[in-house]
Amino acid sequence: MKQKTVDILPNFSGTKPDCLCFKTGGPNTPGRPEPVFNDTSEHGPSALRQFHERLFLGERFPSRMILQSGHGVDVALAFLLFKRPELVFASQMSSLVNGVDLTVRLGAAGMAHLSPDLRDLIMSVHNIVSQSGNTSKGMLEGLETGSMLFEEHLRIHTAPKSCVSVEDECGPLVWVASGHDLDLAAVYSNGYLGGMWASPTYALVFKKSGLVQEIDLEALTLSLSSGTPELQRAFDKLDAQTTLISNRPLSKGELQTTWEALKGLL
Repeated sequence: MKQKTVDILPNFSGTKPDCLCFKTGGPNTPGRPEPVFNDTSEHGPSALRQFHERLFLGERFPSRMILQSGHGVDVALAFLLFKRPELVFASQMSSLVNGVDLTVRLGAAGMAHLSPDLRDLIMSVHNIVSQSGNTSKGMLEGLETGSMLFEEHLRIHTAPKSCVSVEDECGPLVWVASGHDLDLAAVYSNGYLGGMWASPTYALVFKKSGLVQEIDLEALTLSLSSGTPELQRAFDKLDAQTTLISNRPLSKGELQTTWEALKGLL
């Protein structure tokens, strides 16, 4: 895994290949090769909210982040998410992103709707990063200190994860045990990005979003239909991220074959 680096380039504007550009003024163009995040408008999705959503939906980002400035409580939280992407699954991260987003976009009008302890936390981080000076070294130190306060808040307010009965797992994939209802919210809250599940009458595969490049459901169905025709599978795309792979009960061996094919996509 490449070491992650953050560079503050005050005079930089636009985009740079193989870099995550956060609030650098580059165009927010969907599908462009460089991930670019900029505030849109007072009432539009902020750079922080865009980054947070694409991160928890499973997008993978480059190992270098470029900032124009380290002055901003939203920059401090984006800095933490970039350095520690696994924290996107922390139970209070979405609430923290929402609080910072409201504060940065709406000021006191937004902060008025946050809990007192969250307001105090955001103001503490704001004071740290806004007083970190104008050198890149000073601003990076401010971001490190501010992000540590955010991380400590997430640690203190950690809630138990939802229980998921697992038959097997491999990286971001999970084979959810049969005999239990499929609770995708619980599955995804545990950090999985996709997997498979079988009921007594059918089986399906799923992934969190189209941004999960590791799981190509079309490639999987092609592999299963051409490689194991004896299973007589019935494929039906239920929605963009869920595919029915059998409309009949599958044996343990058939489920194992499906699981191996799914893991083979990684």
